[in-house]
Amino acid sequence: MVKNIAAKINISTDRIHLGKSTITGSSDAKIDRYTYLSEDQESKLVITEDTISYIAEGKYNGWDYFFSQVKECLDILKPVLDGKVINRTSIRFVNNFEFNEFNDPEEYVKTMIVTTDDTILPYPVVKYGFRMVMDVNDNVYAIVNQNYDNPSGKSLYIFDIDVLDRRNIVFDSEIILSVMEELRDVKNEIFFKNLTQKTLDLCR
Repeated sequence: MVKNIAAKINISTDRIHLGKSTITGSSDAKIDRYTYLSEDQESKLVITEDTISYIAEGKYNGWDYFFSQVKECLDILKPVLDGKVINRTSIRFVNNFEFNEFNDPEEYVKTMIVTTDDTILPYPVVKYGFRMVMDVNDNVYAIVNQNYDNPSGKSLYIFDIDVLDRRNIVFDSEIILSVMEELRDVKNEIFFKNLTQKTLDLCR
């Protein structure tokens, strides 16, 4: 477990004189984050004053495995969270694709930035990104970020999908897991409709 400590220190500057002197002040220190790491440090549970996040940064082992890990975390936290109101539930998937070349984005993605003609940009573009916010329904929305980068000659494309449910719900692990399943369906729809078959073949 890792504890993050935040501290505010106030010093009265009107009492600082030239030479050696004693300075008094006040501080307000508190632990603002607890981070619990898995043994391989590729998964972590982060608890702050107002958020709880389960983050898996290693190889994606499928939805069922991810879902079971979240359920395990919720079961552990149940005694603390019972009766508490959850203001927002979300899932986020960050997909990193590496291409041998990326000369024509239309071969790989179905949403992109385009210019009206070839003379608009006088120099080669080596990095760009854009953000979309989608209203799914009255309760659910999605934030989608797409970024292209070309470090050291590699063509990297990041497709970042964050789907959020803003309903207030009293903590119940089964309800939260059900909401997660609904958000996953939205995430999948955005994912599969935006990528070409050529890109989807890279996921196999």
